[in-house]
Amino acid sequence: MAESSETGDDGSKTWNRQNTFLLIDAYNLHKEKFQEPFTKKKDIWDTISQELKAKGHHLSGEKCDKKFRDLKRRYKTIMCRNVLSGKLVDGSNKWIYFDKMDALARKGSTMTYQASSCSLSDESPGSMSSPVTISAQSHVPSISELSRRSENDLSCKSESDSLSDLDINFESTPRKKFKKSTDDHDDHDDHSYHNDHSYHDDPDDHNLQQLLEAMLEQSKKETEILSKLSEENAKMLERLETIHKERLKVESTKAEAMLTFNALFKNFLQKNVNK
Repeated sequence: MAESSETGDDGSKTWNRQNTFLLIDAYNLHKEKFQEPFTKKKDIWDTISQELKAKGHHLSGEKCDKKFRDLKRRYKTIMCRNVLSGKLVDGSNKWIYFDKMDALARKGSTMTYQASSCSLSDESPGSMSSPVTISAQSHVPSISELSRRSENDLSCKSESDSLSDLDINFESTPRKKFKKSTDDHDDHDDHSYHNDHSYHDDPDDHNLQQLLEAMLEQSKKETEILSKLSEENAKMLERLETIHKERLKVESTKAEAMLTFNALFKNFLQKNVNK
């Protein structure tokens, strides 16, 4: 089914072939940022959204995030079918984005698929537990080869679970249930998934961020307490200094009084002796 190509007065607002290719290219440029633990994926998708907007495609960061997840899911489905069918299907003949997504997924590494993770609901119920390695030049094992590997380990998994287990060179994605995609048309409304501005951040990253924020808040409180204690100590030192000065003044007065008394007493004794 063809992509939607509707446009608004201020540019494209729905997904079509042109802006989908631009989305894949933009993701490729920012791919490394998705691996950074302290970088919010929301900010990266917003950046990609701005880049598309500059080219006349007004699509929000949320839509970019959702669209790319749909592309990854479609690509993984095709690769699973390749493993289960025992032959390499040229996905580009059926799906126009296959070559782009395949190059992106295979870039810089060899992908390893667990055949047991590729059991689809409309395929053979048997699943193979031995890993099948697929590289850009690799040969996909035949069904007979895969069957021999699966003699001692047959299982059946749902499509939603199997797709999340694929080991490909995309950023990690939290597991969640998706509606089965029937084609590559994606004109979803902004309310089709949660508008919580999290952009499906990794839960571990989110928990780490919360922990760091809590530690920072605790550090601020401790700094405030130390500052108050420092102020109180300064006031106490000032008070002690004042008391010390007053005490010295009293001691000085006593000493002067004693000297005066001794002088008077000495004069008194001299007068009495002379008499």
